[in-house]
Amino acid sequence: MMLKFPQKLLIFTGAHGVGKTSLVGSVAECLRSSRRVAVIPEVARGLVDDGYAVNYRMNEDGFIAYMTRYLKAVSSTSGEIILSDRSLIDLRVYTKSFGANHIRQGLHDLLAVLLEQEVASGAEYVYVPIEFEMAIDGVRPDDLAYQRAIDEEIRRLLVETGVRVLTVTGDLSARTEQVLALYGH
Repeated sequence: MMLKFPQKLLIFTGAHGVGKTSLVGSVAECLRSSRRVAVIPEVARGLVDDGYAVNYRMNEDGFIAYMTRYLKAVSSTSGEIILSDRSLIDLRVYTKSFGANHIRQGLHDLLAVLLEQEVASGAEYVYVPIEFEMAIDGVRPDDLAYQRAIDEEIRRLLVETGVRVLTVTGDLSARTEQVLALYGH
């Protein structure tokens, strides 16, 4: 079975606390003046709001809820451009690579197949590296070594999957301009 991904899906990825959500909001605001833009919000935040554990503490219920919510949002969101605050690549990194070993291999295998479909759909990725001090918000882990390890694994997986990646740097304004350049702004 092949999942239907939107024609123009732009996925923002990177470790927690690097400014992805702010960047998605800034890019969406700028593009909305000339394009029909839709945003898929960060699924993990919604899971936390609903009482699920995330990151390395995620259990199978949270894992399935993440996949379900993300895939439902991807398949039901319409717009000329869809901006997604994270994706399946993030779920893969945060669970398979960092301690969620209690999740059955079959679920990880399913995630791998779905991630292959996401990549094959032509989705483009915006990688946001660690450049600034992480804001402590009581939701994200504040362990800087963990944040760096996640960042390294995301970069490795982006290379391994061979996806088209735009790495953005600088402050929010500079990062926004780099993404907007993809659309001739």
